[in-house]
Amino acid sequence: MSTLILVGGLPGSGKSTLAEIIRQGLYASYDEPRIVAADDFFYVLPDEPHCSYEILKDRSRLRGSASLRYREGRSINPGSAFYQFEKALQPHAHVWCQEQVRNELARSEDAAIVVHNVFSQRWEMEPYF
Repeated sequence: MSTLILVGGLPGSGKSTLAEIIRQGLYASYDEPRIVAADDFFYVLPDEPHCSYEILKDRSRLRGSASLRYREGRSINPGSAFYQFEKALQPHAHVWCQEQVRNELARSEDAAIVVHNVFSQRWEMEPYF
């Protein structure tokens, strides 16, 4: 049976830290527990294009569109990836995050996923229910 845990809170409140603690605990019951956040959309590797509307014109270049991309715990090396937030792309980041969850749940009947986003309103959580 799959498990989906939603962690919400204000910016800087420890959502990522709590998500990682939960993920570590899930290893007792699951092989590959995952954590994902809409913010993960904005992590750019050197070989990837930057977030921009140019990318949205060609969805094949949109990170996450063809494959699952997760930040596993804190495994993104700050030396190899950087965070490039673009407010205008935030709705796309949330859709991307929801797609990651749906893809992982479809991939395995025994998935464990922790989503950590602000979730300040109930409607922000509803796409995950």
